Amino acid sequence: MQERNNTLILAITIGLIFVLVGLVFVLRRLRRDNKTIKELRDDVHHLADNNFELVNQLIESTSDQMNIDLTFLQSRIISIQKLHEILYKIKSIGNVPMYPFFNQITQSIKELYSLSIPVNIKIDTDIILDEKRAKLLARVVGELTTNTFKYAFTGNDNGEIIIKFTQTEQQFRLEYSDNGKGFSENVSDSFGRRFIKNTVKSTLKGTLEMSGTDGMKAIIVFPT
Repeated sequence: MQERNNTLILAITIGLIFVLVGLVFVLRRLRRDNKTIKELRDDVHHLADNNFELVNQLIESTSDQMNIDLTFLQSRIISIQKLHEILYKIKSIGNVPMYPFFNQITQSIKELYSLSIPVNIKIDTDIILDEKRAKLLARVVGELTTNTFKYAFTGNDNGEIIIKFTQTEQQFRLEYSDNGKGFSENVSDSFGRRFIKNTVKSTLKGTLEMSGTDGMKAIIVFPT
């Protein structure tokens, strides 16, 4: 089992190294050739997209060979890939509409898990956020959605996810909830939950409240 895990970690690490090395190579070449910003964005987009696909194929192959479920890992890679795709399509650099961010990430995770029950995802927001915080918040929503699809709907006849993101003069407020089975308050922190806590508290300088009674609910508040 330990040998399997070591092989898995090595394979995924090699795939991610391909992504990083490829991006560095293209950026250096573009700087040398004095290409325009548009050409730079196009080349980096195509290279990154191809490498994301390579990593996903590597995960699928590793999962099949070792007979283990790596869907949770694929969902994280897909979340990052969707972030990249949306940022590439946005013409106004620095201003990111959050609805398409949330929608594409949650729908992609829904398609990846392909549950046998209907799952309705409701998103309510018209907020436009700066690129740095938009990427962080979208990854947080991706982690929450992954956890929901992985754990919440076992035994349910249907599933529902509600995401509401609003703004006042002094703060942003994200509310995420599902109608799943919830979780015990004594459950140990997973990688995903640790990532969410660290992102909200350390990077967004906000607060996080999570409840596992009557489904799962997360409330994230951070300054404007």
